[in-house]
Amino acid sequence: MASNVQHASIMVKAFSYSALMLSALLGATFIVVACSSSDPSEFPGEPPKPDAEPDAPGNFLPEGGGPDAAREAGPSSCPPAAIPQGFTPTWKPPTRSASACSTADIKAYYDACLADPGKTEMDGTCAKWKTANATCAACTEPADNSGPIQWHQTRKFLTTNIAGCIAVAQQKPEAGKCGDAYNAAVECGRKACDFCYEAGGTDEQYGACQSAAKKAGLCKSYDDAAASACAGINDPASPALPCLRMSSAEDRSVYYPRLIGVICGP
Repeated sequence: MASNVQHASIMVKAFSYSALMLSALLGATFIVVACSSSDPSEFPGEPPKPDAEPDAPGNFLPEGGGPDAAREAGPSSCPPAAIPQGFTPTWKPPTRSASACSTADIKAYYDACLADPGKTEMDGTCAKWKTANATCAACTEPADNSGPIQWHQTRKFLTTNIAGCIAVAQQKPEAGKCGDAYNAAVECGRKACDFCYEAGGTDEQYGACQSAAKKAGLCKSYDDAAASACAGINDPASPALPCLRMSSAEDRSVYYPRLIGVICGP
């Protein structure tokens, strides 16, 4: 991996509900995977890549990564794990905080924390920016992971909270609505394959794991519920369109700030 964070989403080029694929919900919580300096044993001697791919419900497109995302001493494959019987998705809808970040703040946050998180996590740039801009930072990545940017495994990877963005945009944070159902499907798919990164697997292996989980129908009930609850999400009049990546070619420097702005912007 060439830089300190690799975009696994938030993993295959699954951009959520893409305008290019109107026939399917392409849910995507974009993921970055990072080799933290505080835990170098996780991915020995190997900083993560800068690009990220999406974290997506199995009924849409699976997560995956770039062809050159190799880690040293990783597993030979990552077959999906069975979803634990007691698995229950956790839903923490964000609260719209219009005064938290200006448009300039969001751009500065992106530059300091998301443009090259592999570098900025290691050299302290992101931490310094958050200290100097505490109000905006508290909205963009709150401790309870309900904000637009969600860090996991002690800041080893992050996802964009598309489910939360949808809930805010639709003004429907209740259980059973699109945001909640979308989040449940994403969490289920991740539950089957998170071990792959913990074991040092590659982006491609993680993507293959989620594809296999989809084929095995491990999260079918959650996927079906999300497809039903999110019907019409990609319609031209849908208020949730700003939460969705319009095409696989849309630059994340445009997409990330737009999604963050729905929850934290003016």
